Order: sequence, then C-alpha cells, then structure tokens
Amino acid sequence: MKPFLLLSIFVWMTTLAFSQKRDSTWTGAAKGIVRDSTHDYNLPAATLAVYLVKDSSLISYQLSNSFGEFHFAALPVKQPLRIVVSYMGYRSFVKKFTITDSEVDLKTLNLERGENTLKEVEVVAVPPVQMNGDTLEFNADAFRLDPNAQTEDLLRVLPGVTLWGDGTITINGREVKSVLVDGKPFFGGDKRVATQNIPKDAVDKVQVYQRSKNPENQLDSVTEVNIKLKANKRMGHFGKMSAGYGSDKRFEADASLNFFSPGIQLGIVGAANNINKEAASADELLRNSTFKGVGAGTEYQTRFNASGINQPRSGGVVFQRDFIPNPDYNHENRLNMSYFLKNNVNEVAGNSKTITSLGKDSTLTQDDQSGSRSTNTNHRFSSRYDKLENNNRFYAGLL
Repeated sequence: MKPFLLLSIFVWMTTLAFSQKRDSTWTGAAKGIVRDSTHDYNLPAATLAVYLVKDSSLISYQLSNSFGEFHFAALPVKQPLRIVVSYMGYRSFVKKFTITDSEVDLKTLNLERGENTLKEVEVVAVPPVQMNGDTLEFNADAFRLDPNAQTEDLLRVLPGVTLWGDGTITINGREVKSVLVDGKPFFGGDKRVATQNIPKDAVDKVQVYQRSKNPENQLDSVTEVNIKLKANKRMGHFGKMSAGYGSDKRFEADASLNFFSPGIQLGIVGAANNINKEAASADELLRNSTFKGVGAGTEYQTRFNASGINQPRSGGVVFQRDFIPNPDYNHENRLNMSYFLKNNVNEVAGNSKTITSLGKDSTLTQDDQSGSRSTNTNHRFSSRYDKLENNNRFYAGLL
C-alpha cells in the first residue's frame, strides 16, 4: 500500500495525542511548514513533537501533511516550548518558542540533509511517530508510562487506537486483524496474550501497516500491528500463579509458565477448580491465566446452568518453531503444535419428597435421594506447518 494512504488515515489522529492530559487552559496553537533547506520543497510525513522546556515532557506530536504543513492545537500559553522536527535522511531541527497570544506562526522550518554528517548529528529526542516506507511507527521510549505498564497501556495512549473489552483492537474505527511480535504470531496469535504480557519497557516500536490479501488490488488489505522488541528483550519469559478458596470447600487455581526467543515459543498451562469452570483448549487457558488475562469474554467463566458439580483438571502445552527468525511479508516457515488434556469429575445429587394423602387424617411421606458420579478424560493434539514463499503458501495440519 502506498505510504501516503496510511499517512492520510493517521495524520489527523496524531494531532489528538495526549488530549486527555491537556489542561483546559491550554488554548494556544502553533502552525508552520517543513521544507528542504536546499531545494525548498515540502517534506510530507515529517515527525514533529512539542515538549515543555522545563521538564522535557512530551505534550503533543503529529506528522506533517502531504504539503509539509502542520498545526498544533491546545498548547500551553506563556510557557517555553520546544519543537523537534525529524525526517529520514535529514538532521533533526530544534526550535524554542512561546505562545504569547492565542497562536504563533513558526513559518518555515528548513531541514538540512544529513548525508555524510552522521557523526555530527546530536540526538535531541526520540521521535514519537514517524513514517518508515509504508509503515507508521510509534517509538515506545517517547511515551512516559508507569514502570509496570504493559503493551496494552502503551496502545491506549496512541491516537485513534481503541482497545475493547472482548480483546478487539480498532485503529480509526478499522479492526486490527492480527497483532504480531517481531513479525510472528505470539503464543497462538491471540492479541491479548501479546498486549497484556509484554512489558512496555521491552517494546522498541509499535508498527502499523496494511497487509494486502491480493497484491494486484491495493484496496483489498487488512490492518496489522507489529510489536517490535528491543534487541536485548527478544528472549524472555512470563507467567502467573493464582489460587482461591471459599465457602462450601469451593476452590480455583491456575498457573502458566511461558518462554520465548526469536525462534521458539513454549507455553505450559494448567488449572483446577470445582466451580463448573471449564476450558476448551490450551490456547483458551493461556489467554485467561496470564499476567492481565482478564476481559469481558465469557469463554472461561463458571457455567451456572451446568448439571451438578464439575471438577475439571486441565493442562496443556503450546509450541511454536520459526525456522526463519525474522519472517516478512513474503517469507514464513513455521511449525505450531498444541496438546490439551482435561479430566472432569461430575457429581449430581438429587432429593425428592413425596406426600400421599390416605384420608382425612393420614398421609404417607416418602423421601428419595439419588446421586451419580462420572469421570471422563479427553486428549487433544493439533499441529500445523506453514511455509510462505513469494505469495505461494503451503500448509499441512493434523487436528
């Protein structure tokens, strides 16, 4: 997809960044245009970020439009500000300014080419957003969040991104079909497993792009998000253990332990309870037994309409092997396997009382009690091999 199609979709959204943190007294505005200093042509999709001088906090950012123009609204008045402009192949441009009235015109910001002068370039700030070819990239280090923040907390502060309770992610109203980690599905490919378990500090960039289903029709595409990890965070582990005990000897416990590297992902999960809460697969257990595995879904909840008391004990293993550690649009070579075991004990007890009238003054009362106990064990194994080479896909599976 053409880079400027993505730009047209997202450029207006970037002006909304941090709007929830702005004070109602921030009524100032700033505008201008970004141009090449040598040839004086416009620079579209240049990254512009505005910071408070006193503490260097990022207060707003956006990309210049297709004419190189920019316009910031809701900026603080009578406070020293700093604007940083960056563009691939150019030196970063820095300018300090103060809005004394309602709006300031920064006029033309000329960027100098940076070829052969890389050693002289001073890094003044991490650009929060930039266009890299046909990919929109958000730099995680530009956003200050709680030290315990996860990737989903980062996504919530990105403009135009909405995280729904059922795990759906939309960008500018368009559903994100998949969330990848370093170009690969993460532990089964469920969006929540990736966004709720990868710490924000491990993320280098959040990349948004369109993947074409039909290379001959650019409009036939889906939105994807790729979470690019920092080089020293591409190997790691995460997990959780929890247990609870209540009245009538009711209990629930679950645990998961997961490891990942550029080539291998391995997850081990298990759960046991006597509150009629049953999982259907290892992937379902993984989604609901990780760090923030809580949502509005109903797939793993107590079944109040189930007969008797069910005591499921289940466990599973998920495994993924990427023979290409860094897959791309046209090259994948992947093996997925999953094993799930569930043992369930079902106990049903019944009581009935029958009263028979034998006349005016006599009755016959009969109490009946019944009970049953059954046990069943299910095993499920599945595997799939995928290979993609220049839009030619081969796959084989066992279910």
